[in-house]
Amino acid sequence: MKQEEQMLLELNQQLDYYHELMDQLEHNLAILNKLKEDLISLDKLKEGDEILAPLANGIFLEAKLITAKKLKVNVGNGVVVEKSIPDTLKLLEKQEVEILNSKTEVQKKLEELYSGFQG
Repeated sequence: MKQEEQMLLELNQQLDYYHELMDQLEHNLAILNKLKEDLISLDKLKEGDEILAPLANGIFLEAKLITAKKLKVNVGNGVVVEKSIPDTLKLLEKQEVEILNSKTEVQKKLEELYSGFQG
């Protein structure tokens, strides 16, 4: 009986882990989609337009746009490059595909675990 209890405990821990991972992927996807919406809105602005720039959660700074067409994008290892909004949107779409692929893999793993739970 102890061995079955141990297996059940391990299975529950794995299920919890993959559910948390799925929640994190959903959260990342929501942030990514909000960013895409914001970039589309930003693309409609003109030089000199006034905006509220976020500094931290709920804290904003009034600012005027020098340019609304060029973004500074961190591409990893502390390297920042200039990208247009359409190019940045393409980058975000690639990230979205990666997140969706990860969600598919996590879902498969959850299905395997649930089938092991039942079998």
